[in-house]
Amino acid sequence: MKVVLHISQKIFTEMKKLGIGSRLHMCGNTSKILPYSADSGALIIDIDHAVDFNEALKTVNGRAVLNGNIDPVADVFAADAEHTKNAIISVAKSVGDARAMFMPGCELPTKTSLENVRAIHEALKEIG
Repeated sequence: MKVVLHISQKIFTEMKKLGIGSRLHMCGNTSKILPYSADSGALIIDIDHAVDFNEALKTVNGRAVLNGNIDPVADVFAADAEHTKNAIISVAKSVGDARAMFMPGCELPTKTSLENVRAIHEALKEIG
């Protein structure tokens, strides 16, 4: 783990020197490695829906902005637009004033309805 962390730190440090923003993305339940992710130097860390958002916020403790936590299948692809919008608003409300971004934790299936993609946009506008 320390080898990967060291390499990630070097990459993200160089990106920062060049003025490039950095984002770390890993699918699945990454709760156990989140402390390492927070030490990687990434500005944004994506978390999948399998990760408890509030616990992740405590673990990261402001070292990065968390992004994600919406199930791309159950909350977007296989749901209706109202459910999608409500899922995002619900996660946002659950974390209060914490610095975070809300979106599907992984990529959306290619056949996701346009209405549900629009619902993501609407939820984010409402959250502010």
